[in-house]
Amino acid sequence: MEQVELVLRRTEHIIGVLRQTMQAAEGEGSEGQLALGKLFEINQNYLEASRIYRQLQSDEQLGDAAGMRLAIVLNKSGHYQEALRLSLELARRNENLSCDSPMTNDVTSIHTVIGDVLTSMGNEVDAAVYYQQSVKLHPKDVHASAMLARLALKQGEVAAAANYARAVPEAAQRYNDILANVALSRTDVMGALVAKLSPHTFYPHPV
Repeated sequence: MEQVELVLRRTEHIIGVLRQTMQAAEGEGSEGQLALGKLFEINQNYLEASRIYRQLQSDEQLGDAAGMRLAIVLNKSGHYQEALRLSLELARRNENLSCDSPMTNDVTSIHTVIGDVLTSMGNEVDAAVYYQQSVKLHPKDVHASAMLARLALKQGEVAAAANYARAVPEAAQRYNDILANVALSRTDVMGALVAKLSPHTFYPHPV
């Protein structure tokens, strides 16, 4: 019953976020365009979303926000090298850069975006460094904590995985498999769990 209530609350929150985004997309100017790009992104129309984000990169106020969303979209659509170049450039300009997920309003650090790109490219060692930087600068970056828990679990570091998992709320349903694996690993079934975790398994950042 408790799990059902969590799902319902999360669903209501997502619906509310979608309504706000749709209302913003009806507005004029750069903010309306950015919201429109988010709607295309939510609909997984990455080509149209990236077109809008690219146009907004020169915007004085929203340029970095658009660039960050562009890097996320490029990673989701498999353009890893461009996504990495862009996200590293943004991090050099502003290491505190962050944005909210269009679907959940969760905070995402630019270092988390870099970590996701590196994970997509199979470089989990460097990815962990950037996820750790995200947690340091943005403790509420749930995705970074979840990914660190997953990476620690793959390395057999159960205590570290459990520590990172504490930062992931139960309401974050998309990370249930990670949380379940962490819980199970503490009952001495680590070997079986590690075997199940493919080196190519990736939990993409929520849209």
